[in-house]
Amino acid sequence: MRRLLPFSLPTLALFLAVGLAAPALGQGAGAASDVFTVRGVAVDVTADSASRARAEAHRRGQRLAYERLLDRITPKANHAALPKLSDDEISGLVESFEVNNEKTSSVRYIADLTVTFKRGEVRALLRARDISFAETRSKPVLVLPIFEAQGRVTLWEDATPWLAAWSRHQAADALVPVRVPLGDLTDISSIGADQALTGNRAVLDRIARRYGADDAMVVFARLSGPFAPGVEMSVTTSRYGPGGLDQTTVDTLQAVPDETFESFLARAVGTVSERIEERWKRDNLLDFDRLETLAVKALFKGLDEWLAIRQRLARVALVGRTDIAYLSRGEAGLKLSFFGDPEQLQIALAQADLALAPGATAWELTLAAGAAAAVGQR
Repeated sequence: MRRLLPFSLPTLALFLAVGLAAPALGQGAGAASDVFTVRGVAVDVTADSASRARAEAHRRGQRLAYERLLDRITPKANHAALPKLSDDEISGLVESFEVNNEKTSSVRYIADLTVTFKRGEVRALLRARDISFAETRSKPVLVLPIFEAQGRVTLWEDATPWLAAWSRHQAADALVPVRVPLGDLTDISSIGADQALTGNRAVLDRIARRYGADDAMVVFARLSGPFAPGVEMSVTTSRYGPGGLDQTTVDTLQAVPDETFESFLARAVGTVSERIEERWKRDNLLDFDRLETLAVKALFKGLDEWLAIRQRLARVALVGRTDIAYLSRGEAGLKLSFFGDPEQLQIALAQADLALAPGATAWELTLAAGAAAAVGQR
């Protein structure tokens, strides 16, 4: 034992306690609680008494949160088939809720609610109706909005209306969190429109890291003429990840009568955002009819990294169970039971800062470089 695990006795005891003492790691609730928590549900109710206004607000808030949750995790094509439940049935799905910014009078109640739903019960509800859903939340994506009008291409100059439209966009419920740059002097000196449009990986990676994102998404909007009803705008979206250009899509929108320029741009942002969300959901749908197992070697540099790997595994929705076959210095043999295919598993693990790749003799699981560096600094 001393040869395999050359640690001090207290460290060795802790290593065994958190490792071999529990050979099966169940799917934890850490990541799920985030996806199944709906924040910022605004309620404003007037009734004949404060207590009745409060009760009605909580009822409405839970229903709004339930609807937002199902919209979040299910593809748009399934929304018409989503189960319509009674207030009591929705209440039975609620694990907890918090009240913020509460204001009351003798007849009025105003608050912002945070509602957390029971993951298992929501899963069972959707599975019983054969409705596909996704639980994997993407790492943040940085949007670089480039705008062309009358032959002039801009990214930062004059606080472009396209950048402003993205800055106003609210997508708190999204499985793909989008971050928009500030457009400050650091951004301006980091990247220009030409570098973004040509996909300069060095500068794209640099500005993405500044905003805590792995991917950069160049969203190039080109207006065909002066804004007026009937004018068209093409929007070309190119997403760059660690492996290079991942995808390019093109949308064309036409301005309609009585639509302001600001609302036209807001509609374009919504169209692009919805496409991003729908593709992510489609690629990460949980397939409960396909349970796979994969033997992997988890490689780590000490107890802290091993604990970090275990904690991150518990956040991955696709992983149903993790069994520990053996544990030695710097290495653990694991059997991962998961829903879907290995490619989906790799994507899901990457969102938890875990890298899964074929090794010389087996699949190898490690902390992503950034996560490993952070663990090493603690």
